[in-house]
Amino acid sequence: MKESNFDVIVIGGGTTGCCAAIAAARGGCRVLLIEKLPFPGGNMTGGLPWLGFHEKAGHRQVIGGLPMEIIQRLRSCGGATDFVFDPVCGSAVGVNGTMLKMVLERMLLEENVSMLFHSTVIGCAGDAGGCTVTAAEKGKVEEFTAKFVIDCTDSADAAKYMGAGLITGREGDHQRQVSSYVVNFNRIDFAEMLDYFKKRPDQIRPFKLSPEVLDGLVKQMETAPLWVLGAFEEIIAGAQRDGLPYSRKQLIGVAQPAFDQLMLVSSRVENADLSDAGEHTAAEIDGLQQTWVILDLLRGYIPGCRNAQIVSAGAQLGIRESNHCIGEYMLTAEDLLKPAAFDDAVCCGAYHIDIHSPDHNGLETKQPPVYRIPYRSLLPKNTSRLLVAGRCISATHEAMASTRVAPISAAQGEAAGTAAGLAVRKGTGLREIDAAELRELLRRDHVILC
Repeated sequence: MKESNFDVIVIGGGTTGCCAAIAAARGGCRVLLIEKLPFPGGNMTGGLPWLGFHEKAGHRQVIGGLPMEIIQRLRSCGGATDFVFDPVCGSAVGVNGTMLKMVLERMLLEENVSMLFHSTVIGCAGDAGGCTVTAAEKGKVEEFTAKFVIDCTDSADAAKYMGAGLITGREGDHQRQVSSYVVNFNRIDFAEMLDYFKKRPDQIRPFKLSPEVLDGLVKQMETAPLWVLGAFEEIIAGAQRDGLPYSRKQLIGVAQPAFDQLMLVSSRVENADLSDAGEHTAAEIDGLQQTWVILDLLRGYIPGCRNAQIVSAGAQLGIRESNHCIGEYMLTAEDLLKPAAFDDAVCCGAYHIDIHSPDHNGLETKQPPVYRIPYRSLLPKNTSRLLVAGRCISATHEAMASTRVAPISAAQGEAAGTAAGLAVRKGTGLREIDAAELRELLRRDHVILC
């Protein structure tokens, strides 16, 4: 790259990092986005639907701004479905992963964001004069400077280099939520699968839903472009008694008739450690190799799946949890379940607390109402030039189990990018910006602050 000096450097080019970069650029900043993969969008490009734009009760929209703009742009080119309301997740929208890459890249280009792919950050430091970021790619090391850094990685890579305090996994034993590969299958007979659910609606999800809710869900599934699944618990128990070494109680994923695909996140990799290349490699291999068992389960037991074929897998193992920064405020499950009225709230959420437990092969869930995420949770302690967004924000193991999903994480990215842009324009530090002014800017950009 020719340019080496920027106002803002965003590290991690998933959907969260893309929203941070776009927001900072729209705020007038010169922005560099650094990503280890050869494209923007991260694991969401593997075919994952976006869950959690709406609350469960009343279907009120809680996420707007850039995440919604991305979905609208995808819809305009046939790359996203309509929203489907869900009795657990609030809502779901199917996304074509390849078109997501293309749309994000176009949006970044429109805002003149500089992009550096195939690159890993190997150093990051900040002082009174600014930040220095060191990135390695293909045997070459490059150094960049900026006023501020936004860490949108899944493991707080920049925050660790800059001396922020970190908690790995849950407090106490540091166990992390299990990780999973995204794998897509086609040649699914969705009509046959639906016929089974009409007879056994209790087998669609692992939650106690009323007969009325289940009846409405089955009727919706007849025409819906996608259905969220935590399904076939009884069938899977039988397959496991037969000796099939499938590692979960349910089939976890989303049936997407609109795309003629079944998207699964049903592999179960325990306590994946991203800090050690050998252990990370073993986790990647474990996650992908579990697909053989999943394929046997589909073809041998699951209604409508006897002819299932693998279409694609994600670019890497999907990490649900790694490191949490210790920020100016640590968001807790209590803050979600009994929502705190933060005066510096920069985005909202309503997704259920969805813990893929490290202790057993099931799920642990709680349902919050609409909650708020404060700016202070994006501000790590012990640093002056760093913001974080996504899975590495200052949130507990339980709270992050809700805030981690794509729309809510991307909303955090937009908030961080907008805050960095405001600090650059005002010539102030990240802690000195006016929260009321930041919130007004976010409202102007159609962010929902509840």
